[in-house]
Amino acid sequence: EMIIITVLVLTLVVFMVVFLERRPHRLQRATVQRVTVDVGLAKPENATLAAMEVTDKPRNDERRYQFVTLPNGLQVLNIQDKDSLKMSFAMAVRAGSFNDPVELPGLAHFCEHMLFLGTEKYPESTGFDDFMSKSGGQDNAYTASEVTVYFGELAKSSGKEGLDRFADFFRAPLFNKKFVKKEVHAIDSEHAKNMQSPMFRIMQTLNSLSNPESPMGRFHTGNFDTLYKDPHKEGKDPVDALKVYFENHYCPKHMRLVTFGPSALEEQLGRAAKLFGPIDKGNDECNLPHADFASPAAWPADRLGKWIVAEGTQPQPQLWVQFTLPDVSKEYKSQPLEYLDYVVGYQGENSLARVLTDTLGVASSAQVMFDQSSAGANTFFVVTMTQLGREHPESVLDVLFSYFAALRKGGVDEALYKTIQDVMKLKWDWGEPAGPSSTASDLAERMTRLPQEDILSGDTRIDKIDVPLVESLLGKLTPDNMNVAFVDPNYTQHPMADVEVQTLPYYGVKYSVANLSSVMPGAARRWTSWLDSKTSNATVEDKLNARLEEVGIKFSGSAFPVPPKPIDGVPKNISLAHMHATRAEKTDAVGIDEVLFGPRPSLLPLGANLVDSKGPAQPVTLRGQRRSGEPAPSPDSPPNATAPEVWYRSGWVTNSPKVAIQLDMRPLRKPDEEDVPALDSLRLAVYSRLLGMEIAPKMTDLTATGVSYDISVSSKGLSLSFGGFAPVLPKLVDTVMAEFNRFNRNSSITAPARFERIVEEMRQDLTSFTNMPVQYAVDERGLLLTRDRHSREESLKALGSVTLESAATSANELLLSRPLQLTSLAMGNLEEVEARHAVKKVWGGLERHLSAGAVATAEGGKVERVSPVVNPKQPVEVRMKNPRGDDPNDVCIVTLLWGPGTVESRVVLGLLGQILDNVAYTELRTSRQLGYVVSAGASMASNVQFISALVQGNVLKADEVEGAIEQVMTELVPQRLANLTESEFNSYVASFRQELLQPPIAPAEEVSQFWGPVRQGGHCFELRAEILKYLNSSSLTRQRLQDTWTSFVMPESGMRKKIVVKYFADSVPEVPKDADAYKAWRHQGLSEASAKRLLLEKQGALVLNRVDSAARRQLVEGGGYFPTDLSCRYEPEEDPATPLAGAASLMRSARQ
Repeated sequence: EMIIITVLVLTLVVFMVVFLERRPHRLQRATVQRVTVDVGLAKPENATLAAMEVTDKPRNDERRYQFVTLPNGLQVLNIQDKDSLKMSFAMAVRAGSFNDPVELPGLAHFCEHMLFLGTEKYPESTGFDDFMSKSGGQDNAYTASEVTVYFGELAKSSGKEGLDRFADFFRAPLFNKKFVKKEVHAIDSEHAKNMQSPMFRIMQTLNSLSNPESPMGRFHTGNFDTLYKDPHKEGKDPVDALKVYFENHYCPKHMRLVTFGPSALEEQLGRAAKLFGPIDKGNDECNLPHADFASPAAWPADRLGKWIVAEGTQPQPQLWVQFTLPDVSKEYKSQPLEYLDYVVGYQGENSLARVLTDTLGVASSAQVMFDQSSAGANTFFVVTMTQLGREHPESVLDVLFSYFAALRKGGVDEALYKTIQDVMKLKWDWGEPAGPSSTASDLAERMTRLPQEDILSGDTRIDKIDVPLVESLLGKLTPDNMNVAFVDPNYTQHPMADVEVQTLPYYGVKYSVANLSSVMPGAARRWTSWLDSKTSNATVEDKLNARLEEVGIKFSGSAFPVPPKPIDGVPKNISLAHMHATRAEKTDAVGIDEVLFGPRPSLLPLGANLVDSKGPAQPVTLRGQRRSGEPAPSPDSPPNATAPEVWYRSGWVTNSPKVAIQLDMRPLRKPDEEDVPALDSLRLAVYSRLLGMEIAPKMTDLTATGVSYDISVSSKGLSLSFGGFAPVLPKLVDTVMAEFNRFNRNSSITAPARFERIVEEMRQDLTSFTNMPVQYAVDERGLLLTRDRHSREESLKALGSVTLESAATSANELLLSRPLQLTSLAMGNLEEVEARHAVKKVWGGLERHLSAGAVATAEGGKVERVSPVVNPKQPVEVRMKNPRGDDPNDVCIVTLLWGPGTVESRVVLGLLGQILDNVAYTELRTSRQLGYVVSAGASMASNVQFISALVQGNVLKADEVEGAIEQVMTELVPQRLANLTESEFNSYVASFRQELLQPPIAPAEEVSQFWGPVRQGGHCFELRAEILKYLNSSSLTRQRLQDTWTSFVMPESGMRKKIVVKYFADSVPEVPKDADAYKAWRHQGLSEASAKRLLLEKQGALVLNRVDSAARRQLVEGGGYFPTDLSCRYEPEEDPATPLAGAASLMRSARQ
């Protein structure tokens, strides 16, 4: 569950707040066919419903769509995907946080939570989550400004009951009062999480300036005070208000249902009509016409023209420039905000963003985004500033308005608008389909605001070029139609005389508000004169440059941004000759992976120049599944350690004319080679940022045509990837390689100011903590287990020794001078000769200068195909202060290492992980409310499996939370396993199986299926088939699960390989005394045997008060690394009754 700000994000913004991204899906003309279905009503028994089948859809979309309105007014969209093994559903309700009663902030969000906690037919509070868990499902919901969306997906075999349970949410929710306090605590924890989000804080601060008569600036999440404490003080019951809210907003007229699955459309419609048709039409208020929030106006004139100084939580200051635009959601056919996004957010050379970052050095980034509702479309231009920008925020605004002046004088570039239209059409035709629940939830939300004939297309294509509309929006980017927020972590250093310091209710943000005219006298008048059509661009440019020079900002040339030109080279006629790969029929010689994903890539025979094409590509020989009697290739000892490996597969089993090329160039390493020093890692990290800043603006126009690239440089090697439409790909590869070589050829290409800015940004990143604490705790665990990683302190120290010269030359010195082994995979709509040619352009075009010393050092080395994982010889406990300063949460992560995974252990731990996750969430989150962030399950680090559970919260201290987690693992999960029925067991197995048998829905899934085995030298292509063999065998039983869990988690003797990471909100306490710890564990519900086991592990544990490479080295010296073996074949056991045992199962203690 989450509360979402409804927003159209048009540039990538990585923040803690979740945004709705309304990107397009387009339709063709709709046809209407009549179908007869039993709607499940008493009269008539069989009703004829007119169903509109939507046929205007993307070229690559083979799904079928059918729209119908039930007699009770509920609009339904059925989607058939014949290949799907999943069923999904979603319900969108046209009511959200804007509909909250003024006296009960958060009521809409509260309703979203309470619907999951039992219905008349299924009264158990955890019944829905339990059912979804055993059915391999997932579910969630979000509350946005004007809509609330519920959604889920599960195995198709459980779909009928799942949909019935879901329908009862809306037929007969219980709103059981005994769960209210717990669920309000959950909402309170969610709000505490939102309070940590830098974006959430600032958007709420800006919105607080809106008209108080509009819901725009109200508190929408809710917390314990607004939903429980305050109402009870006033003698009001929030459940009574909740029931009224539900009756007034949750009726068929305002609900939109989507079902998705392999079943025929008629069958889906019949089921939907039977389950949702009986929902009553509702009361008179609910059936009133849908109201919007355009009036009263959210942003009247007296609420604009403000300058806000707000307390920031991020290390770099930001300038938020907010413009208020009218609601243009009904103008979806022309997509005017797409044009604004492109021209304002453009990142090419001499763009607004590049002038601010590169020419002037006042910013490290600049981006644009939109928040749209019926109350208006807020436009935010967000500039993350350098120290120079912090000193000159008015100059940033000078540049911004000089650019707006250029846009207005040039008018809307209709040619550019049309090329944006072409790109959107191309991406819509060949975009990657979303998964079941994403598809259902997205389309359900669209149904609340788009006409039925445009449900698929309304957010996607530009069908109408509307120049006057775009010009009218550009005309509103004026000084008198904006507010500006200066967000600074050093808030106290920016006092405004005679201005009251305010504290934002519910969020605690300190801020001050003044009129912009009093802070920057004459600025608005200056900008307005620049926008005047009578003022030429040349005049504006001269005045801008003069202003910048006047305040002491140094630059060369001009600081006048240049608008983008029409996008050149958008592919028009794309050949589909190599688009399709054929799925094979299942035989003894053909694995299930080939049935689902098509032929495996082939390892091409290569000559010295990579283009030896004598003979066709040969099918690769696999370990454990040899096809021609030849010995399997050994990735650990190839005949030539640096021989290139080029893998190729023509076409996709999904529908796409795109190409994907992945290349890894990895250095050879000896088994005893030391970890990479922190200085080398930081040199390469700085290099990567310098390279990105240099190349990105030169690639912007090319990537706008629908292609993409990525360059990753680290101590692990050089990785490149290229993707997109085949006609543009050769130019993309040529340009990337030319720019990469140019950068490496000239170590002085980077201006010192850019280097200094990047180093300062990295220093700030290393010294600030803006994410949730649990994310840093997970990082600590990873640092302990993974080689070549370093702590923030180590990285910060090394950063101080990095110079521009050492960073710029690091790739040449540390990577390109060493012997590298190429592994590449080319897939998709290209023929073999094109694949060879593309790889040759990269590998053969890479300018390298091998060092004799580096070659000698690498002698006898091998490519590290499987990253080694540390094998601690004793339990490890990390005890550290929460790095987020005043954050009130403790964090505890308990991890038990299993060891290298086998086919059998992947299945058994996978099933056990599902059960653990459900039990942990129900106990620690739903029942005990220990924190909003609760997660558990099984996972892998490289080839090593582990189970883990984590809690972030402020109810218990981390030492106590460890006991609560152990109680789940050692008491509740065993109880669940003991009570697991054969039917439930079969349900878990069936959902696990269906997950493996699910065909890919997009090319990215096909690449993912093969890239891992390719990087491993051709090993483990057969893993999916081998897992299914074991999954279908008689060796997999309920008893096997129970016995394996017992031997792994509750061994009769010895110590588990356990890693615990604890963060404490306050000072780190001393390790509890044995007697106190034992008592606390027993208090948390642990049995005597479990408490004694923990005591044994406590006595033998290595306690760390810091995590860095030295701590990891200490673990390595004690236990070394786990074997890097890959076990990808199922070998039937002689005694299947024996519990599985991992390499890490038990450690004998010195204290027996």
